[in-house]
Amino acid sequence: MGTEKNKVRPDFMRRYEQREPKLAIKSSLPNVKSALALLILIWESFESPSEIVYSKQSDTKIVLADDVKQAVIARVTDVCREENIDLTAFIEKINNENPLFKSQLESLIVAFELIWKLAFVRFVDYENTALERTGGKRFSKKLIYSSNIDIVHCLIVSNKVDYFKVLLAWIGVTIQFDDKVEKTLTTLLSLLSEGAVFKLLDGTMPVIFNQNSIYLKLLESHDSVDINGDSEPKGSLRILKSLLSDKLNPHLNYSSEGVTLKGDVEKLQNYQKRVDTFLRLSSIKGFEMDEMNLPSDYPKEVFDDKEANRIATGENILLYGVPGSGKSWTIAHEYCKKNTKVERLVFHPDYTYAEFVGQILPDVQ
Repeated sequence: MGTEKNKVRPDFMRRYEQREPKLAIKSSLPNVKSALALLILIWESFESPSEIVYSKQSDTKIVLADDVKQAVIARVTDVCREENIDLTAFIEKINNENPLFKSQLESLIVAFELIWKLAFVRFVDYENTALERTGGKRFSKKLIYSSNIDIVHCLIVSNKVDYFKVLLAWIGVTIQFDDKVEKTLTTLLSLLSEGAVFKLLDGTMPVIFNQNSIYLKLLESHDSVDINGDSEPKGSLRILKSLLSDKLNPHLNYSSEGVTLKGDVEKLQNYQKRVDTFLRLSSIKGFEMDEMNLPSDYPKEVFDDKEANRIATGENILLYGVPGSGKSWTIAHEYCKKNTKVERLVFHPDYTYAEFVGQILPDVQ
């Protein structure tokens, strides 16, 4: 009788670092609908990639990378020919106007990583990390897509021509499209954003909220809800105002006076309950060693080797000084080099102590 072949089994699931919510940075992203449309169109122009270097350097700005430009043109040629759309003018509009090329990295991170969770946005050259903070120069970037883009694709593939027309219209092309198709795409994108968190100041008190908080307050008060707060909006709140202005939430209307209900109350009541259930299902207790009933000799490094190494060898370095004194250059060239495990954190005047060191909050059942 032969020996039994060793079974190949999965390793323990990966643990991921928690994301910095970036609630206190200036992250404006006007015309966010146009950026969303291009991010989706770029992915749809390739064969289900995980990562795309979408831009290249052109003097002080960035433009579509050559292979991406050709792929996008090939994808939309039939629709553009049918609608008499000038492809050259279309590409120029993307390069000169789209937020994927005009906006700073941090604004793109807040929108696509923290709100819709469609993709990481990263510099192609790691050393450029801090350089977009000064001046108007932009550096080539790449998109590292998440599985949320596959969810969007499942919708688009059902009616590619009509959805491509919506995407082209959002990018800024004059084209007729089906309103019902646009509403379906808007609804899907809104669903992807329900886990996002925002911050406003009520006097001096920070209020951390999500779109579910807005739904609940609308249903409770039957009045408009102020999301501006008592200080300049920052972080993801700026993106929220942009997405509401671009009508990317089918349940809400937005104006300078506040947020109001779009549609009937009963419809929002049912939707809010479904969102609440989703958020509850998404909240899963962490898998810690003392909770798993694992053998005492189980290799602990499977769980926290990175954390153990950080505690044993890490240090915090604080650089401060007036603007232009070389802080960003020093960080990029002396600390945050390629293949180093150093993370850059920028302090802002509006950061609270609790946002830096953490805080204890009640577990509301």
